[in-house]
Amino acid sequence: MNRLAFVIAVWVLLGLELGVKDVVTIRLPASGPGLSPSILVPFGMFICLGAKPRVGIIACLIIGLLMDLTFIMPMSTTPPRTFVMIGPYALGMALGAQLAISMRDMLIIRNPLSVAFLSVCASLVMHVVVVAIFSMHRIYGDPIHFDTFSELFQRALASLYTGIFGFLLAYILYPLAPTLGLNLGPRSSRRG
Repeated sequence: MNRLAFVIAVWVLLGLELGVKDVVTIRLPASGPGLSPSILVPFGMFICLGAKPRVGIIACLIIGLLMDLTFIMPMSTTPPRTFVMIGPYALGMALGAQLAISMRDMLIIRNPLSVAFLSVCASLVMHVVVVAIFSMHRIYGDPIHFDTFSELFQRALASLYTGIFGFLLAYILYPLAPTLGLNLGPRSSRRG
């Protein structure tokens, strides 16, 4: 994989995700902050489709770390404060990448629906990990006010919304695969 192209693509997509998040957020009645899709998750799944397994997991770990560092958790604490926790999204993205890598031999690699499907699956895995980590923190006495079931439901809906963005983003990413150094050809050359 071309590291420079990866860094530039992640930088652009992170800026897009942070910049258009308010515009694409769907506000549901009695649903807190609303449903926001991710642009970085489909990009990570696209990398997993064409890169070697180790490279795909490391790329998704980096993407998850950037998500941890840039997204402030919309949770209240006692006393009120803002915090950044490094780890939940990074671990969730790494596990989502492992799922995508194990499933990619069953998918049609050059089909945008594959990116959409993997985006939904990986986003669900990522959000389950994030909710589990924050729920464990709440159980063990951290001053986090966190409703596990409503967060899980809202994040599951956001995962479906991420799949729609994954489908649309695939049409932009597939022509960029050679620039990123991804092999979307025969399956035997991607193993290792």
